[in-house]
Amino acid sequence: MKKVVIISKHDIGNAYSCLQYLAKGISDKYDVHLWSCTEKENMDLVHFKNHKSFLLCWYGNLKAIRLLFMYFHVFIMCAFFYQYIILNDIDFFPFACIPVKIFKKKKLVLYNTEIYGKDVKTFPIIEKSYQKNVNLPDLNIECLEQRKKYRLDHYKLKRPITVINNTLPYKVLSNLPITKKEDYIPSKYNSKKILIYAGGCNLERNLGRFIEELSTNQSIFFLAFCYGTPEQIENVKHYCKLNFTENNWSINNAISREKLLSIMMWCDIGINYYDPAYSLNHKYAAPSKFFEYIACGLNIISTNNEGINKIINEEKIGICLKEKETLSVAINRLLQTKFIKKEEIKRIFREKYCYEIDSQKAIQSINELFD
Repeated sequence: MKKVVIISKHDIGNAYSCLQYLAKGISDKYDVHLWSCTEKENMDLVHFKNHKSFLLCWYGNLKAIRLLFMYFHVFIMCAFFYQYIILNDIDFFPFACIPVKIFKKKKLVLYNTEIYGKDVKTFPIIEKSYQKNVNLPDLNIECLEQRKKYRLDHYKLKRPITVINNTLPYKVLSNLPITKKEDYIPSKYNSKKILIYAGGCNLERNLGRFIEELSTNQSIFFLAFCYGTPEQIENVKHYCKLNFTENNWSINNAISREKLLSIMMWCDIGINYYDPAYSLNHKYAAPSKFFEYIACGLNIISTNNEGINKIINEEKIGICLKEKETLSVAINRLLQTKFIKKEEIKRIFREKYCYEIDSQKAIQSINELFD
């Protein structure tokens, strides 16, 4: 079998699951090796057998200089060990480029999951290398159709480009742990729609405003899973007590992705909030959480992000916030005019957006390139 390497500078234990899905998706045809910068404590969260972390190499503990060793390691792998290279984002771009330029038979795929700018940065010299060699990769993959259009226009890209949405396989949903609604929602609130939030617990950012706006809506139960320190979690609970007039809320510590998906299965509404004005990454937000909501049959309330708004409006699976519209008003608008049944949203995911279907075109392009 032909050897393929997928290289990422991200910790893929807690995020970037798309790389694991791609590795599994092409491993029936190729001998795939996945390299990342996953921390030791997150290695068990990566469910791909041929996965290794640069951080666990002999130089991993040399924090002051290990990045230099990583660059050299990537260069050696791309030059002498692999002819077929899939690079995730541009952090290692120059060090994969040189071997590809020297050895003309090598094939390079660039899988973009970030747009570099205000909130996602790399070294300027690496960005310049990418801008200069933007048409070197034989194939480009984006994680949203509107991101594809942005890259084509902004970088004047002339090479083939395809899309794999930041979604998940349908089969993942069949192996979820069992969670009980009554463990989180008091029975007296069973008639309310459950709105779920999963994210950080910084009250100074979006969460504080969410709590203020949701506290005025008596038709929902606010269920949150937050990552943060014990003190931060307690501050969020205290803020809920100050704002909600009844106890239609529950603040919990962050949990595993599988357990969160299981809980989403009996929730009703998901919040997707990325301020489009904040950065290009937010304007063209493509979070896996959005597709997890669809997979679990949730109606979605979202900011008006390019790409996500198109999916929401075309599939009629929720609403986008209007300018200066509060979450409470948006919830009422959703429940009164736009709310659709959970099974219908699950059907849309199963037939159109699950990874097995969504990735077919891109994987076919990879096969044609590597063959």
